[in-house]
Amino acid sequence: MENPLLLITDKVTRMIRSMVYLAMWIGYRRGATTNDIVGFLRVWAPSDRDRFHTGAIERALVELNLRGKVVNAGGRWYLAEVPC
Repeated sequence: MENPLLLITDKVTRMIRSMVYLAMWIGYRRGATTNDIVGFLRVWAPSDRDRFHTGAIERALVELNLRGKVVNAGGRWYLAEVPC
């Protein structure tokens, strides 16, 4: 049986990664800095303002980069494929 704490942590990590990708898809098709995304998510989910900090968002962006969903160039993050 898996540790419940690990299951919850994994679920929260996946949720943040999904929210970051959605923020990129909705508001930042032309690229964004980590701070741009943090600001967007703090407005988008005001009840969870403290959850979104640059460290968590940066980790989510790196994971999305490893999955081929976003790319980093010149300090900005871009969607790897811009949806139609």
